[in-house]
Amino acid sequence: MKFLNVLVLVVVMMGVVGCGESGPTIDFTSMETAKASEKKMRERLSAADKAKLNASMQYVSMSLTDPAEILKAIMGGKKDAKETEGKKVLIRLNEQLGGMTASEIIAYADKLKAEHKAKGIKDGAKSGGVAK
Repeated sequence: MKFLNVLVLVVVMMGVVGCGESGPTIDFTSMETAKASEKKMRERLSAADKAKLNASMQYVSMSLTDPAEILKAIMGGKKDAKETEGKKVLIRLNEQLGGMTASEIIAYADKLKAEHKAKGIKDGAKSGGVAK
């Protein structure tokens, strides 16, 4: 039954954001490609959809990262540690979101939130995400 609820939620969100329309996809293979693809993706979005995308990207990012690891890298002050942690985050994001359109990212984040709620996970704490 939970699966059916999540499926209905994803279908509804896809309709709200206009999924079905192909559009630009996100590419996290590098910071440069991430910025360029995100900019291209946002060009076609309304202000409301940009806000949804921002919240969704933030939620997924937080669910895939361990804030303690990031803080440790920053506090350590080692440039290599910061770069290594940044690369890890990009790899995780690319594994979960790479090739998705804005509407797919929003639907994915909604699915992830529903799963977290069912498991009692709050605020997108590191969970490892879910399979596509």
